[in-house]
Amino acid sequence: MNNRLLIQLEGRKLFHIVTLCLILLFLGGKITFSYFLSAPDESQKIYETLIQQVEGPLTEQNRQYIESEKARRDQIIAQDEQIRDDYITGKITQEEYEAHRAAYRKAIEEQSAFDQIYQRYLFLLEKEAQHSQLLEMTEMTGDIYESRLADKQLQQFQNDFPLYYDIGWKKLIGDGNVDYLLLLFLMAVCIPYFLKEHETGMADLVDSSYKRNTLYRIKIVYILGLSFVSALVSQTVDMVCIMTRYDLPMRDAALQSLPAFGNCVYPLTLQQACIWSAVVRVISTVVLMLFICALCSWIKKTLPVVLLFILLVFFPAIGRNEMPQWLNPYLFPQILSGSRIFTQEGFVNLFGFPISGASIHLLFWIAVAVSSGIFIWMKMNNSTNK
Repeated sequence: MNNRLLIQLEGRKLFHIVTLCLILLFLGGKITFSYFLSAPDESQKIYETLIQQVEGPLTEQNRQYIESEKARRDQIIAQDEQIRDDYITGKITQEEYEAHRAAYRKAIEEQSAFDQIYQRYLFLLEKEAQHSQLLEMTEMTGDIYESRLADKQLQQFQNDFPLYYDIGWKKLIGDGNVDYLLLLFLMAVCIPYFLKEHETGMADLVDSSYKRNTLYRIKIVYILGLSFVSALVSQTVDMVCIMTRYDLPMRDAALQSLPAFGNCVYPLTLQQACIWSAVVRVISTVVLMLFICALCSWIKKTLPVVLLFILLVFFPAIGRNEMPQWLNPYLFPQILSGSRIFTQEGFVNLFGFPISGASIHLLFWIAVAVSSGIFIWMKMNNSTNK
């Protein structure tokens, strides 16, 4: 049997009627979940309306507007009881009372959205203060070059850290969640496919064939290809649903302008962060499935591999708050989320070179992928030598 025929047979074996039904279920479920989960709620619509009034650089005009609005809204809410008493005692007219109640209801309705804007405003003030402090420190040292550089960075701050509608960007970059529907689909399709010969009692016949190594290589290529395409489709569906429902302003703003990523060590724009987050999700999915192929080659039983898959992927997500802090970044749900590589803080001194914690975690998973590939290759060679 030549390799071309073997590839065709394995393709038919993988994409049989059950797999095609699972693919349709996955696509239908993915589109449905993404469509409904990405829908903006009422508070997000209010937030968008309010922040558009101050969208842009943190100018003096925007500062004054936010501070005055904060004072006005706090005053309306604080005076409600007093206004009610004044109306009961006849100190104010019914028209004045109804006007106050309308303003009060609006302030309460918009309170959550405005608080988000005010918190982002305070966050940007803190970032600006850090830049100003750096400028003062460099001026004290008398280093003209460093002083000019710090001054330039302070001026650039206005462009890199504006106020903008950020809901769409946060959803695109991700909030740390994992695409469990994708992982369930890959688990249901790939593990039974790889171990089909072992579960049907054909393993001895396959192992006695001189094409056995080619067979398993083809299986691995099919699994990794399906994982890559499925993850890519999943990311595309999410991005389309979000991009058609949310405005995405200030795409060149710094990633650090989002409070959730304020401590990120990478000089990325929002648009670049979205791309990298999607790339990491796709690559980490392929790494996971390569690791699962290695487990299949070792254990050769479907049920134990499925249980290990659940233990590696689903259990850490359920119990991650109970696990040691240092262990969290190395769990599969952390790397599969994509966005969490931007939230790791600090550097590690590796042979005199500062490397961020996120880079260490990525290198760890690259090592996992390489080790899995080496393990599979060794298993094939061992079976050949027998």
